[in-house]
Amino acid sequence: MQVIGLELDPLTRLPLVSLSDGETTVAVRVALAEASVISAALGGIELERPCTHQLLCRTIERIGYRLVRAEIIDVQDDVHYARIVLASPDGAEVFEEARCSDAIATALFAGADVWVARWVVDSSLVSERTPIH
Repeated sequence: MQVIGLELDPLTRLPLVSLSDGETTVAVRVALAEASVISAALGGIELERPCTHQLLCRTIERIGYRLVRAEIIDVQDDVHYARIVLASPDGAEVFEEARCSDAIATALFAGADVWVARWVVDSSLVSERTPIH
């Protein structure tokens, strides 16, 4: 799925990241700090100093690994669970559990894909949201 933007939950007024595959849209709740970083990544805004997610991407690259994708693998009580998938120098995949917002932000900075498990998509479909401008 592609990260297509940030929105506000109409009830809680908390930020949501919208992901879409062109047919289906999923919203994932994120914290304000991560929403800010995700907004910068989506807008191509160059930060004055690297954020934690950029630092992580650089560190992954410097040790010879590559961030392949973020995977949103579970949702329980409206909390999404994720992991990042790294490719080792020999091509083996390594999985690291992450907060969903961190996995998405890191994937954006790395130019990596975001995958969402089908059953998570089915249980997280978007209704009306308010775009963040």
